[in-house]
Amino acid sequence: MANNENLSKTGNKGKGAELVVRIRKHIWSAFDIVDKDAELTGELGINAILAREFKANPLKFIDIAAKFTPKDINAEIIRTIDVNKLSDSELAEIVLKTQAYINQQDTALIEHKEQKEASTH
Repeated sequence: MANNENLSKTGNKGKGAELVVRIRKHIWSAFDIVDKDAELTGELGINAILAREFKANPLKFIDIAAKFTPKDINAEIIRTIDVNKLSDSELAEIVLKTQAYINQQDTALIEHKEQKEASTH
């Protein structure tokens, strides 16, 4: 990731969202590696490691875990709009942006599942 050009294929404001998806994908892969190593060596898997850390210091664990939960959804209410007062083009734009976000999340999940399946075969 030393080359900033690799952070975004589009080069637009979506750079942050793309980076979030990419980081989550790598975190899932790291979890898979830990679990595979645990199966081979008898060491603790990611679930056991997380449980141990949670038991040792629940507040610290929650604070750290919160940093990895989704934050890429902007819940700030700028204004409220009566859907019936939206023009067709305004409504279409909202639907397209929402669908693009959902597709991005789905793609990351599918890629992760495919990598996981490929690595088990």
